[in-house]
Amino acid sequence: PRQRNRRLGVGADSSGDESPEEAARRLMDRRAVRLVHSGEVGRARGVLGRDGVLGVMRPADVEHIGPLGEVQRAQAGSVTAEMLEKHPESADRDRDLPDLDALLAGVEEGPGQGLQREQLEDLVKEAFSDEMRFRRYVCRLPRLSMPGADQVRFEHLAALVHGGRGEGTLRPFVALVAAGRVPAEARPFVYGGRLVAPSKPGGGAHRPLGAGVAWRRVAMGYMVHVIGESAGGVLGPTQLGVGVSRGPEIFATVMQVALQAHPTWVVCKADFRNAFNECSRLAFLTFVAAHFPLLALALLAAYGAPAYVTALGPQGWVRFLSRRGCMQGCPAGPLCFAAALQRVLVQARLDHPQCLIIALHDDLQVAGPPDLARLALRDVIERASDECGLTPTGHKFVVYSSRVRDVMAPEEVAALDALEADIEQWTPAEDLALGRRCSVQSDGVEVAGVPIGTAAYVHSVARARVASHEAVHERVRLLQCVQSAFVILRVSLAARMVYLARACGPVIARPGPQGEQAPLEAHDEQVRRTLSALLQRPWDTAARRQARETHFEASVFVQAALPCKLGGLGLVCMMWVADCCFVAGVMACLEYAGAHSHALHLPDIRPQTALPFVRELCAAAHRVVSQTDTPVDLLSLLPGSPRCPHQRDLSGGVMERRRRVLAVELPDPQRRAVLVSASGQFAGHWVQAIPVADCWRARPRLFQLALCVRLGVPIPELDVSGGVACGACGMTHDKYGRHPSLCMRG
Repeated sequence: PRQRNRRLGVGADSSGDESPEEAARRLMDRRAVRLVHSGEVGRARGVLGRDGVLGVMRPADVEHIGPLGEVQRAQAGSVTAEMLEKHPESADRDRDLPDLDALLAGVEEGPGQGLQREQLEDLVKEAFSDEMRFRRYVCRLPRLSMPGADQVRFEHLAALVHGGRGEGTLRPFVALVAAGRVPAEARPFVYGGRLVAPSKPGGGAHRPLGAGVAWRRVAMGYMVHVIGESAGGVLGPTQLGVGVSRGPEIFATVMQVALQAHPTWVVCKADFRNAFNECSRLAFLTFVAAHFPLLALALLAAYGAPAYVTALGPQGWVRFLSRRGCMQGCPAGPLCFAAALQRVLVQARLDHPQCLIIALHDDLQVAGPPDLARLALRDVIERASDECGLTPTGHKFVVYSSRVRDVMAPEEVAALDALEADIEQWTPAEDLALGRRCSVQSDGVEVAGVPIGTAAYVHSVARARVASHEAVHERVRLLQCVQSAFVILRVSLAARMVYLARACGPVIARPGPQGEQAPLEAHDEQVRRTLSALLQRPWDTAARRQARETHFEASVFVQAALPCKLGGLGLVCMMWVADCCFVAGVMACLEYAGAHSHALHLPDIRPQTALPFVRELCAAAHRVVSQTDTPVDLLSLLPGSPRCPHQRDLSGGVMERRRRVLAVELPDPQRRAVLVSASGQFAGHWVQAIPVADCWRARPRLFQLALCVRLGVPIPELDVSGGVACGACGMTHDKYGRHPSLCMRG
């Protein structure tokens, strides 16, 4: 195994003379390569970008233990004490949860009305009767994810169902867990979980993350998978985080259009303390029993009584009790939180029809005229506190108004002052003492990760996003396994700005208001620098650190940005496809938003609509048509068209034209021949291969040479003064490594 690791560039064992930081970096690099070899490319990129550490919960920090072995008091300032605060005692409304019969008796609407235990069990049996669907679900579960306290991983379950081995035992057993058929004394373990506490960005506080046992996660996850988009039909359009395809994009697009259609509106972005861990269990169990009866048995078994949440550390285990809210590691957690909040949001939307009330998980936003938005926000916060047990944290609220106070009417200014005063009442006293409070801002606001506001604000957020990617690029440039590094670059890093481009692509593709570099152009430069490093010799760390895109011809990166079937490497150039991303993303969002235009306060969007957003969309559609060789009907790209354009279809024509221009501009006929030979439907499959098996993995040196040959880049060993003589015929090798294919002596 050690020789294989060195051959594939996974990394050798520690030499014993490295610093703790170097050892941690080496371990993270090795884990990233292992994740790529397991097909988890996105998580591999996350490992390389992780700058936090796991908090250690020590038994020595525990000062008092309860009758179930749980922590009741811990040393102040320790991670154990912090996690104890994250697992509070049950609220009064959740102390005596109803049993199944009482829960079903209280259902007055929805599919769960009139159902009994036997009928609920029949629903679970029917869901698990589809053998092929269950098998596909288990085999697609992520690999190398954190196991529960019993150390059983998803890979173990996938091995049972792969090829039918043990499938006849696994599926009925998971169905029993899904039906709540677990003895009462075993439920705290089966429906409990393992606790880890990674530090939040910036250090300081820690975030509680739970990993339940594999049986519980598979049972919950499969039933949520079965429910699928039907959950979006129940929760949407008020909540877009569960069961709604492209929910975050729709969330951002709706808010952007609504603010442009109503320039006098303000946006209030609410925040709740430890939201998932403090929401009322009675609230989401009641809603689930009425609208998602398939999950009722499992959720009542998991949350009807306290479960054990255990932290495993080098000095032993530390146990907490999950008595409130839903576990963040539970596959049904987002659905449970949305279910707890749904009645509050629907009632608030009915009571305040002139305001837009919308949520994405715990990201709750209220938009409307200042006075009405203040009343709606107060109503939502009070209802959420009374019915869902949520506690607002006022200093983390955000209030945005596109207009400054100087141009507002006096009554509007008074309404904003009253709104700030209300939010100050929801701010803890210790935060007020430190000067932390919410104030109205007029430059912009982030909605589902998308900046909305002035061009300067959008650019600043996008540039900060690009700058935050640089640390991961630096790690990838020095990764010994060139194939894994390239896969991370192609699949994850090169496409990291696609989400932002689908929401505001034309804006971040233009230079800043003061002539600053466009954020997407800076992103493309990052990708080119990383590719330049991967084209260097794997063991030459100094050369890889100093590699820049200026070391190679511009045509190299043009070819690299082409799809594999066109002779490239599939490294998307965001400056090329920004308009394609924007048109496709907005049209996909408007398709859903148009069906719920009344609830989302959207105007009738047509090409003639006098909104900056619509004008930007039409201009982007015109640019797409002008940049492609593929005939595109302009009307099919605009709102109201019967067919929503796909991003791949739009960018395909752009890439075809770029490839034709490149073939004409290449001065070397040999380079043109290489480009033609590297093109074709199956000519670049080795570039797209994810190395999940040994037969699909290449040694770092071989993969680096293959990239150089495909792009026509000089090979460092051959690009030396005087050249290198061929050992067979004595002729000098050309610097591109083409001589062996022409050598008459073989």
